[in-house]
Amino acid sequence: MPKLSLAKLERHLYAAADRLRQEGLDAATYKDYIFGLLFLKRCSDQFEAEHERIVGRKVAQGLVKDEAERRYGENPDYYDTFFVPEPARWSYLSAKLNDATRPYGSRLDKALAALGESNETLEHVLDHIQFMRMQGNRRVVGDDALSGSHAPAWEHVPTLQRRVRVRAAGAAKTAFPRGAWEREEIAQPRYCP
Repeated sequence: MPKLSLAKLERHLYAAADRLRQEGLDAATYKDYIFGLLFLKRCSDQFEAEHERIVGRKVAQGLVKDEAERRYGENPDYYDTFFVPEPARWSYLSAKLNDATRPYGSRLDKALAALGESNETLEHVLDHIQFMRMQGNRRVVGDDALSGSHAPAWEHVPTLQRRVRVRAAGAAKTAFPRGAWEREEIAQPRYCP
């Protein structure tokens, strides 16, 4: 993937936010969808790295790759990270991005549900994020906001994850009145890995 500049990342993010606002969502609502996707991407990335490590170790011990995949790669007991089932993996979701056989929002709903079902600690945590939720007679987030011409923004989610952590403290400072931060009227955010 080509290197992404901060300016280009900001353009992608603003374009995505503008698209969600066109759908009639305010920031308090669309943050759930954006953070839900970021969480899904992060879990998928960590799972893939752990998956490669586990399967690679078993292959190095003399097991055939297909057998290692079957016995260890898809077994949640061998993972220290969240186990991500196939329909919740980013590679699977990316491959289905322009597949019109089913609404993309339903794929994302199934991905979040599968992630919650496969990990006891996530059970019912992601239930409030529903891409197929109806408001009146239309969906809250339409498929055109999730795919199509906006697909290139998806490939930059890993870069976004890194930048969100780095820039969160600076953004919090601008959200509060001038001077309140320095006078410690507002607790300073702590870095959370």
